[in-house]
Amino acid sequence: MKKVQVLRWIVLVCLVIFVGQYLIVPKDSTTPFKTVAKDSVKDISVSDYTIQENRNIRRFLSLDPSTYQHIRYYKNKDTMQSSEIVIVQFKSDDQADDFKQAMQKHVDDQIKIFDGYLPKEADLLKQCKIVTQANYGIYVTNKKADTVVNNWQQSLKKGD
Repeated sequence: MKKVQVLRWIVLVCLVIFVGQYLIVPKDSTTPFKTVAKDSVKDISVSDYTIQENRNIRRFLSLDPSTYQHIRYYKNKDTMQSSEIVIVQFKSDDQADDFKQAMQKHVDDQIKIFDGYLPKEADLLKQCKIVTQANYGIYVTNKKADTVVNNWQQSLKKGD
């Protein structure tokens, strides 16, 4: 009899955990996009980058900017550098997985390009960061990627 009760409790706990993970959704950040973009790159030399227009976002990243609330793409001015940053605000939370997949495909393609003649840049690409949090996403290939992502996460908390 005790075994049956223990099994019931185990099944109940497992069920609560399983269902609970789908009910607990991170709260969307209310921080304005311009603030998030500015804060994210505050510790790097932005003068080394150009902010790309929508046509270049489509061309280089295979992303349609019109599907996102906001998007900012910083591309290094030096074409021999793989360093770049993409910050997006999603229109809906279900865009996060598509964004991650698109950025990973971009990274994989860039590694193939740089691997043969600039192995240090290919290694930098292999250490990139692709992170999503509620209604925002970021992709960073940069020596200070951890700092950029940390700044981004701190900026998202400002709106809470």
